[in-house]
Amino acid sequence: FRNMGIASKLINEIINDYKINNITLEVSVDNCVAIKLYEKLGFKSVALRKEYYNGTDAFLMLKEVR
Repeated sequence: FRNMGIASKLINEIINDYKINNITLEVSVDNCVAIKLYEKLGFKSVALRKEYYNGTDAFLMLKEVR
């Protein structure tokens, strides 16, 4: 289901439907496809979580909404 816009629509629905100030998530540093999607949606990498996924590092990403 990649490149169908489903993930973008889901994240945008969350932003529009809930009164939130920011969204955070963790993503494996190896998951280039997901990182690209999150960056396209305005997320920024704000920290590195060492060995977060069974020995693999993860980025903590943040999107400020309001």
